Amino acid sequence: MSTVGSTGTPANEFSFEIASEFAAVRISRDTSGRGPRLLIEDLETGDSARIDALELASFCRASEDQRRDWLRTGQYQVEVQIDTQIDAE
Repeated sequence: MSTVGSTGTPANEFSFEIASEFAAVRISRDTSGRGPRLLIEDLETGDSARIDALELASFCRASEDQRRDWLRTGQYQVEVQIDTQIDAE
């Protein structure tokens, strides 16, 4: 039986943080579901997402424009909405 850390992941699992001037996230391995997934937690808001291998592969195969459309944080949320409106005109 493993001990659960503060993020809800087993204490013996990896966890690391990535930060920039725009965002900070913690990434860890989640094994609580049917298969392993990445648990990504926004350190500013506490929001989180679990992403499996299929979703990660889809992200890798997406175009740069498709990935840009997925940006929904801070000032990027507003910029994406403005770019989308301009493109529609």
